[in-house]
Amino acid sequence: MKKLFMFFTVLGILLWGCGTDHGGSPESDLSGMYISAFEKLIQQDSGLNHPMNFISFDFTELELSRAEKERIMEYFETRYEVEMMEKNLEQLRDEGYFDEEKMMLEEGFLLSIKKVEKLSEDHYKIEGEKYRSGLGAIGLAIEVQKKNDSWEVSETTILWIS
Repeated sequence: MKKLFMFFTVLGILLWGCGTDHGGSPESDLSGMYISAFEKLIQQDSGLNHPMNFISFDFTELELSRAEKERIMEYFETRYEVEMMEKNLEQLRDEGYFDEEKMMLEEGFLLSIKKVEKLSEDHYKIEGEKYRSGLGAIGLAIEVQKKNDSWEVSETTILWIS
């Protein structure tokens, strides 16, 4: 009887451990929310996407763990099969990705989140930008809501276009 009890105890611990996300609780892991917002930025004004040899993320305004940043970049690397970077515009300039003569990122674009407003536990308003050049950029207000354990865009407003 004691062996049977030990067997089920160990089995229960193993099964519990397999079903647990050790990367953080759902409340603290907002990578899915940001993936939805970044995806909306990519889809909006798709003419800014070509050619797409890289996507750079500026996470400066976000309080994300290294694991959350990696999860976001891995998602987009798999989806678009291009190089992912974590660099702001100044870093892209310094590293030669910005064509000073044409005043643009010739081979990719920069995505950034400028403001996050928590409306409720499962509802956020995010202001983000997609930048290719001074004359090729867009700013959006994106509302995302968590439904059935998945983050979905519920509303999008264009804030500005250049």
